[in-house]
Amino acid sequence: MSHTLLSSPAFNTVNSLRSVLAKASATVDAAIVHVHNFFAQGVEERQREEEDADLAEATDRYDLEFRMRKQDRLRGGSYWSNGNNR
Repeated sequence: MSHTLLSSPAFNTVNSLRSVLAKASATVDAAIVHVHNFFAQGVEERQREEEDADLAEATDRYDLEFRMRKQDRLRGGSYWSNGNNR
């Protein structure tokens, strides 16, 4: 009798539905990650372009270094502002 239950159309339908839902869930997850990466990359690219434009407006070497230090401080400081440039 149990063999009949496993081969019933309802059991196959439930398994098929689970399979379809699992594939759909994976597809939606991948799409969400793709959209997030697209927008995050766009924001980072615009910020980088703005920083590059600011550096391009430097009038001499000292002005350029000043602008670089200012950008580092705005980002939380890494190379110039924490003394690791020795």
